Amino acid sequence: MRLGLFFKEGRRRKLSPLWSRIVGVLVVLFAAVELYGAPFGFIDSFILRSLFVSFAITLTFICYTPVRTEPGQSENVPVPDILLACISLAAGAYMVLNGAELVTRWTGVDPLTPADWLVTAAFVLLTLEVTRRTVGPVLLGIILVFIVYNFVGEYLPGYFGHRGSTMEVFLDRMVYTYDGIFGTPVGVACTYVFMFVLFGQVFNAAGGGNFFFRLAASIAGRMRGGPAKICVIASALYGTLSGSPVSDVVTTGSITIPLMKRLGYGETFSGAVAASACSGASILPPIMGTAAFLMVDVAGIPYIEIAIAATLPAIIYYFGLMMQVHYRAVLKGMRPISEDTDHESAWTVLKENWLYIIPIALLVTLIIQLMTITDAVARSPTTVGF
Repeated sequence: MRLGLFFKEGRRRKLSPLWSRIVGVLVVLFAAVELYGAPFGFIDSFILRSLFVSFAITLTFICYTPVRTEPGQSENVPVPDILLACISLAAGAYMVLNGAELVTRWTGVDPLTPADWLVTAAFVLLTLEVTRRTVGPVLLGIILVFIVYNFVGEYLPGYFGHRGSTMEVFLDRMVYTYDGIFGTPVGVACTYVFMFVLFGQVFNAAGGGNFFFRLAASIAGRMRGGPAKICVIASALYGTLSGSPVSDVVTTGSITIPLMKRLGYGETFSGAVAASACSGASILPPIMGTAAFLMVDVAGIPYIEIAIAATLPAIIYYFGLMMQVHYRAVLKGMRPISEDTDHESAWTVLKENWLYIIPIALLVTLIIQLMTITDAVARSPTTVGF
């Protein structure tokens, strides 16, 4: 039974106050490293990627259980997970302390030292376990199949065969090159994605999320099916600055889903509207999902061209969603939030909250000027405490 639980992903821990403070310190250090290295390249790209992965793995072992169990009142992190988190931090520290040698070594020619064997093996094994805990065994199984293929390819006939690989070559390529763990997706995550997510979170903490909700309510509050339309508009507005469906649904969905349910909308319908509306965050300019930044990095297409190309499809997506919500409301006889309530006008909301327009306008302006994406985010007022 216990072995069966291992082949499932873990769950998010409800940390005790002590461990919550420890995680807070690690997150601050993580953000400090990123802010120092990502916007202006003060840290070598390879070292920055290794630190990003090291911190991410450490936080995962602290925040996620190895198997899915029922959550308790508050949980302490068990000793095995503490050791794994410390190993991850130690591996990241090794990369920093030996950065000059690692970035200039000749992959496939310079042999791995005993310390290199330990660090590379640690990164590979810890990454596999983190994948199982957070995503589940299916993706882990796919990865393991391709890892095994590295070593058995020399025994396979025809086009499926290859000359094979040794463990040393495999670990060297997986960790000490951009072809493995520290490849393009991690490079994009530790630069563009991190800075934009930070921008969106600071903007929301400064009251931007509430501003978007009030603006959406002022536009759609009196309409038939108003709560669902508020959800669509608020999700679209917040999605322009988050680029993350998960962040979008946590911020706007926590307000709009209970609102829809309270006014008689079914749980399934409420959840479906929120999920659909928040999913559009990944295609809505000026900030879009990870795929857009991968296109910038891999294809070399300027970000402003990608944003312009995505504008019309994003508008069509949300227009279609609004039409579905509207005709569902007509069919089911759904009502506004309250026909007797005095709703504030959109002009009043904008007049009282015009300061929130500044970082959005500045961000768009800097992107149009073809500034580096991370530079644009770093120079926006929101990221420095607006």
